[in-house]
Amino acid sequence: MTDSSTSTASLTVAARLWRNGVMVFGALTLNPKAMSFSTASGNVAEELAKVPVASIAEVSKYNTYLFIPNGILILLKNGETLQLIISERTRLLRYLRALRPEL
Repeated sequence: MTDSSTSTASLTVAARLWRNGVMVFGALTLNPKAMSFSTASGNVAEELAKVPVASIAEVSKYNTYLFIPNGILILLKNGETLQLIISERTRLLRYLRALRPEL
């Protein structure tokens, strides 16, 4: 994916977010300006996390259950950590690194 293809496009993938010791199911959307995680409960959508792409300090991969390659840890510049489980991890990392090659 080239930088020009990510300049206006967004990527949305099914994801799970660990929040306060509880796994929340939803969707992670990444665009050139921000990354957001939202969930739908009944007919009400709730945005649980939204961070500017520029505030991401580090991204690393991890395996769930020690062998399933679907985890991502995102460290923000303010010290907060987002722990996500994403089936399309490689696709998301490729998109994020097209936006921020230094990650």
